[in-house]
Amino acid sequence: MRVSPAASFSKQNLLHYDSNSVSPTVSELMRDLSSVSANDIQFPKVLANDDEVDEQTLMQVEVVNSDLVRKSLRSELASKSTFLTQRWQAALVAGSVLLALAGGIGGLAYWIASPRVITQPYLLWGESCYMNSRSCDASRMLWCPAGTCLCLGDFTWNATAENCSCGQYQTWNGIVCQGYGYFGDPCNSIPCRPTLTCTIVTNQTCTTGQNICSCDNTTYLDTTSGSATIGQCIGRLTYDSDCKTNFDCQDWLGLACTQVSAGTKCRCSSTAYWDGLTCVQNALGGESCNTSIPCDTTRGLSCVSGICQCDQYNYWDNVTTLWCQKKKTYAVSCQYDFQCNTTVNLSCPANSTGCNCYSTSYAYMCDCQAGYFWDGQRCTGQHSFNGTCPGQYACSSNLVCYLGHCICPGNMAWGNVTANTCSCPLPTVWNSTSSTCV
Repeated sequence: MRVSPAASFSKQNLLHYDSNSVSPTVSELMRDLSSVSANDIQFPKVLANDDEVDEQTLMQVEVVNSDLVRKSLRSELASKSTFLTQRWQAALVAGSVLLALAGGIGGLAYWIASPRVITQPYLLWGESCYMNSRSCDASRMLWCPAGTCLCLGDFTWNATAENCSCGQYQTWNGIVCQGYGYFGDPCNSIPCRPTLTCTIVTNQTCTTGQNICSCDNTTYLDTTSGSATIGQCIGRLTYDSDCKTNFDCQDWLGLACTQVSAGTKCRCSSTAYWDGLTCVQNALGGESCNTSIPCDTTRGLSCVSGICQCDQYNYWDNVTTLWCQKKKTYAVSCQYDFQCNTTVNLSCPANSTGCNCYSTSYAYMCDCQAGYFWDGQRCTGQHSFNGTCPGQYACSSNLVCYLGHCICPGNMAWGNVTANTCSCPLPTVWNSTSSTCV
């Protein structure tokens, strides 16, 4: 409650004191407010407004409940989300907190970075440790992620060497343990798995010059489902083994994967036979043959009396083609008698036979022997007296072909002097100029 004097009044002391006193004492001025009563400051008269209040007793009185005021002020500031402290106080507190935090971080970093002597031996794989501690042997690639010493990354523990390393058939590529290459994988920077060979693939647009894991020439890739060696290169198969492709068989022995009644097996080709060690070429023309050594039937040969021969209409060409060739017919060049069709009595004379029957005879030409002529199909004997003839070459002895028949020339008679011969009647003789007997 505040009471203010009139404007013409001078401000008086807060406490009423005796006018006869020279001056109030300090104790009077510092009088405890709780001891000042309403009567002391004549509140009743003031409130009654009875105009009886003496001028010297009218004072300005301020009654303040400090605790209540502070509580009210706090409530008001809190409702406005206003700090109850001074700004300098808040700055001081914030700076202290940041300074303490920076100091803590710096101390932790120093503790982590500073070397410490560990008197206890480092722990090995599988031993208990404090999480993220340095108690595990880092030289063995061990660390403690969760209370147990384990290998870093995808390393595995090698109990024999007692260290962490990449697993079997793996290599460290600088980031992870990378497995060795399988069949068909590039192998420029990593090795191939066992049994595979790193080879250069040629004549392929996308992989020319690249190294590829593959099988060598003595092995093939096992693709049999359920096999213990599936995905590995295994030795090529020998004679009569079950196979899938030609690559499965020992092709350097002449074997190939061949369809037979029992499936597909490693067998020799149709032009070879298995001698127990390797595939051997079937016997050729003129070579010995038997049930174990067959002739090469693909060349037209057959085993006759223990010798590989062509049939009667063909001859074995052992010079150029090594094949049974059809025997040559009349008037065709030749080198040997067997090249000419001997079934029709042709031969290959080294000198002219003089047959001229019907073509002019030459050496090394399939021709009929003397006393025969070519009738268009075979060499046949020259015809005797009165036989038909296509030409003079078809008549025997000294007969001439006249009007398609073999007759005696001029006035000779057949067999009147010598049997089966044209001769002049005695005592005449043959005159070659006049072509008559005179």
